[in-house]
Amino acid sequence: MFLRIYLGEVEKISDPLNNMARLNIHDQSAWSRIAAQSEYQAAQFANNIGVSRRQLYRYTMAAFGHRPQQWLNILRLTKAAPLLKKRRSAKQVASELGFKQLSHFSREFKLFYGVPPTVFLDRVDRL
Repeated sequence: MFLRIYLGEVEKISDPLNNMARLNIHDQSAWSRIAAQSEYQAAQFANNIGVSRRQLYRYTMAAFGHRPQQWLNILRLTKAAPLLKKRRSAKQVASELGFKQLSHFSREFKLFYGVPPTVFLDRVDRL
């Protein structure tokens, strides 16, 4: 199954190679939804939008200035802080964002935000 992003909509197509020119790489909202459906995995994401991993690399570099997996990690870590405030559980947020290990989520969260999830929650509680 192939999907095409066209004007913010996702539709199934049978021949993605003939439709590549119509792929709208600037519609970040559609890409965000598909990224979540792909469990933030670059290979699955490429497959879901019907492009090769190399073509996905070209698109993400042009649109976001990052390699595909870097962009996917930034996307899910951007979603981590609001989810952590709401859910109050790092383990639950890690699972929801597709991290297989809590330790990996905590390490990535700390690299991205400068503090581990527990310290982040402590600071939120003080506000």
